[in-house]
Amino acid sequence: LSLIHWCERYIQTIPSELLNKNRDFQEILNHNINNSIEIRIKRIIDIFFSISLLLLTSPIIFFVSLIIKFEDGGPIFYSQIRTGIYGKTFKIFKLRSMKMNSEKEGPQWSSRDDSRVTRVGKVIRKARIDELPQLFSVIIGEMSLIGPRPERPEIEEELIKEIPHYKLRNQFKPGIS
Repeated sequence: LSLIHWCERYIQTIPSELLNKNRDFQEILNHNINNSIEIRIKRIIDIFFSISLLLLTSPIIFFVSLIIKFEDGGPIFYSQIRTGIYGKTFKIFKLRSMKMNSEKEGPQWSSRDDSRVTRVGKVIRKARIDELPQLFSVIIGEMSLIGPRPERPEIEEELIKEIPHYKLRNQFKPGIS
């Protein structure tokens, strides 16, 4: 095994210092793409676990949906455009955890004690319940259970400037975790 493949296999990360720009990136991508049986198995597991999790958590989603609606009368779900595999955009859905119109000044990351987060939102964010509707994105194939976090295109533009090789993550299906 080359050092790069050893790192990928045994420590599941590749230190960027080891990469020789395009040649090594292309070798890694070709290796991952060529394991299509692994990709098919991963897809089957994604679908099975997503459907199972949705069935198990549907009472929780229903209960939380009622609480969100009663808290401020606003919509239950929140949607955003995110960047997915090969840079294609798609829409994700989450249970709404912030006050309505919380991004009047444009896209922004939330902070630890963000005043835009509702009382219910604090609880569902801590328990990650707000992420459960994304399981539908996994079922339809836009996301995977495990993969790089999909980011908003506006924020991704800044990350591409700041983080070396950031765009490489778009060669993989984004994940919930």
